[in-house]
Amino acid sequence: MVLSTTTQADKPGDTLHFTHPITDTPYYAERGKYFHSLLELALSKSGQAYSISTVGMPAMSESRSAIFLEKGRYNVHWLMTNNAHETRLLPVRIPLYRGLIGWRLLFIHQENTALFSKVNDLDSLLRLKGTQGTDWPDAPVLIASGFKVQLTQDWSSMVAYVTRKRVEHFPRSVIEIWKESKQLQHEPLRVEPHLVIHYPAAYYFFVSQKHPRHAQALEQGLKNALADGSFEALFESTFGEDIRRSKLANRTVIHINNPMLPPHTPLAQKNLWFDPAKQSSAL
Repeated sequence: MVLSTTTQADKPGDTLHFTHPITDTPYYAERGKYFHSLLELALSKSGQAYSISTVGMPAMSESRSAIFLEKGRYNVHWLMTNNAHETRLLPVRIPLYRGLIGWRLLFIHQENTALFSKVNDLDSLLRLKGTQGTDWPDAPVLIASGFKVQLTQDWSSMVAYVTRKRVEHFPRSVIEIWKESKQLQHEPLRVEPHLVIHYPAAYYFFVSQKHPRHAQALEQGLKNALADGSFEALFESTFGEDIRRSKLANRTVIHINNPMLPPHTPLAQKNLWFDPAKQSSAL
């Protein structure tokens, strides 16, 4: 898959060239479509002449992608923010998922439904064991809050842990779990119906520190897209059905801290973040 866009803005100035990685791995290729669309949207609203091209890469961890960004293999990528990324790279501090990545539903074994019906707070959930990916950015967040987490390298192993009852739950974000549930419809799993874990988390566009103009163009374009409603429209068209299906406003919310969240995260700017209490009017 090769995606390439070039446009000229009304304002004079050099064209900014953006390159980002893509992979042939179906899961990540599908996930990347939203980010590419948002990248195009932001740059179309930036007032800056730009081009976008892609670099084929194998599926990789976000920590490795940060290294490749730093080394110039490409110059923009979407990563879940943490202190290491914000120290080494330039973050554009507008959350691309509007924080939805930090709203986590649980895959459970269908025979454990009654067990989870008795879970109503963090302490009772901490008694049960979960699973996450070894290099996933969410694993240290859960571990820091006291979760017992069985780590493994690949998604299929995490699914197997739940189906074989080696663990009790597999947290997945609202943007992930419903698509994955279609793949697992023949497994003895279900999406747990009354709990949601929440922690503040943000995916940003990151660029190399060598490209401050790229960061400035992205920030301006994202702000303009927020102001005219086009950001919200893309977010809704991509995730609205999954959000409604999750019925977050009706779930027991288990809030945990995210010690990996950098201090400059714009949590006070409420318009940047998804709020389930407002979803009925926003969606």
